[in-house]
Amino acid sequence: MNAPGKGIIKGLEIDAPLAPVEGLTLTAAYAYPDLHLPQAPNPLSASRLINVGIVATPGPAFSDAVDHQYPLGFATGRVHFDANGYR
Repeated sequence: MNAPGKGIIKGLEIDAPLAPVEGLTLTAAYAYPDLHLPQAPNPLSASRLINVGIVATPGPAFSDAVDHQYPLGFATGRVHFDANGYR
């Protein structure tokens, strides 16, 4: 849907990796989009205005991960866990 006027899209993203010991990496990330779009006429009832959203833009989102590497003599073992979510 095309909204009349101009909208504002801004936000914040933070990535914070931490390597407390050799072979271990902890990562946390957070994203917060701040969207302001003008109301638009309802395509099913032109006399009413509706709020317009942007497709594929979730609300606040987070991601956490734990990575561990360890030597196996002739190779390197790797383990990875992560969790993601949004509101």
